[in-house]
Amino acid sequence: MQFSLWTDAQRKKFLTFILKKCTKSQLRFVNEGWFKKQLPIHHLDYTTVLPRFISTYIFSFLDPRSLCRAAQVSWQWKFISEQDVIWMPKCLQFGWYLPYTPSSREYGCWKHHYIMCAGSLDMEAPSRMVGSFSHSIKLMYTFLYYRMYISIAFSESFNEMA
Repeated sequence: MQFSLWTDAQRKKFLTFILKKCTKSQLRFVNEGWFKKQLPIHHLDYTTVLPRFISTYIFSFLDPRSLCRAAQVSWQWKFISEQDVIWMPKCLQFGWYLPYTPSSREYGCWKHHYIMCAGSLDMEAPSRMVGSFSHSIKLMYTFLYYRMYISIAFSESFNEMA
């Protein structure tokens, strides 16, 4: 059976068996030959060295397109860039709320929600957006004002009922 086809557990068991049979000089050879080499700092993936919350904080500054590109770099980057902690604020800034409460085992639901909501937007060509940009800003502020007014009115009526 080829070593490359073995599971991680099988490989660990085999290496443990082999290393227990080695002499001290053989173990020293393995240690000096394989584990003493320092990687150059520019070859080091900081996401594997830093604590996860710091890597997540760094990734939170990326825009959605860059986050999706970062997810293609490695498994570690994919795991970090799809965290709900990163995607939830990006959804909430546009008022895109999840229609359900995700379970503790659900992973990446805010990213999928963002992609679904962004994909359903009607996008104009950039040349047409230049003239209507100030109009769009006014509409956005009007929408936010009415949304805030409705939420305040709702909370006041809820307090009166209680």
